[in-house]
Amino acid sequence: MFSTPVDRIIYAYSEHQPMFEEMEQKIPKFSLHQGLPSKEDIEQYTEGVNHTIVVLDDLMLQVAQSQDCVHLFTVTSHHKNVTTVMLSQNLYPPGKYARTISLNCLNVILFKNYRDSRQIITFGSQILPGQVPFFKAAYESATRPNFGYLHVCLEPTQNREYQLRTHILPGEEMIIYQPL
Repeated sequence: MFSTPVDRIIYAYSEHQPMFEEMEQKIPKFSLHQGLPSKEDIEQYTEGVNHTIVVLDDLMLQVAQSQDCVHLFTVTSHHKNVTTVMLSQNLYPPGKYARTISLNCLNVILFKNYRDSRQIITFGSQILPGQVPFFKAAYESATRPNFGYLHVCLEPTQNREYQLRTHILPGEEMIIYQPL
């Protein structure tokens, strides 16, 4: 799944959950971090390793207000090979740095959300102007099954023909959505 093997996984969270201890025991190189990690924390976690994954779970509002997180998404992720995963309940959260962080997300995973489908349409119009019906159809197809998702690849080196996919995990049969 990654071109460089993962050396360390940092899971930053807002609320402790009982499953965290089990994850820490069963997932190699996995560490928990309560709250939002600072720039200094990230520097310590990435020192002497080739590839770190930082997961930011239920920290959406704090991330959107954090200058350290802007640095993580815009600088550290590229220069220290840090894969940053932000779990968010809102494509457009309020916050001083939310837009800059969003513009630096190279991969977006969208799950089903019945509450505000306008966010999906807005996002589709931003990444595929003039092709919103196609984007919406791909999203609806990918998210129809329980726990279905649409992977949107925004990496500049990615062939745009493969921009919208689902079933991207090992062992799954990948589906690629392309306009007719």
